[in-house]
Amino acid sequence: MTDQQKLAVAVLKLNLEGANSAYDVARNPELQNPTIGRIKDKVAGLTADQIIELADRTSSLRIEVSGQ
Repeated sequence: MTDQQKLAVAVLKLNLEGANSAYDVARNPELQNPTIGRIKDKVAGLTADQIIELADRTSSLRIEVSGQ
């Protein structure tokens, strides 16, 4: 996985923190289009590597990315 993909997955994990099911995501429009804006206060001042580490520490979400 490239660094850019790792960062994108980390942003997704942080956005979905607290969601327990696909139903939670479907009910919450903010979760349907995860962006850095929703988590900007949490990641302010962090490097890309630190954001990835934070997502790995705080999220129990498992995301698999397949290569092209």
